[in-house]
Amino acid sequence: MVYLRRRWNGEDDVDPAIYLMAVGSDGRRTRQVEISEDGTAVKSGPEDWTFNPPMADLFDPDLPAMQITAEEFESHWHRARHEPYDT
Repeated sequence: MVYLRRRWNGEDDVDPAIYLMAVGSDGRRTRQVEISEDGTAVKSGPEDWTFNPPMADLFDPDLPAMQITAEEFESHWHRARHEPYDT
């Protein structure tokens, strides 16, 4: 498992946020925490996503700069609330 932090700058009509992701060996998210600019944190998992393509190339040389520890991810995961997505 690899844990990543990615900043989204608000493209594609999606509000800016920081995304913390737990990514499996196939590059797909297993869990995610979205932290909005006001600090609100929402967690989600595969049951919340209609589509879950690979999000990370595990051989990308830039990947280490995005990595966080499992402890940091879990800390945010446990504090975040779950809001099921409308499908």
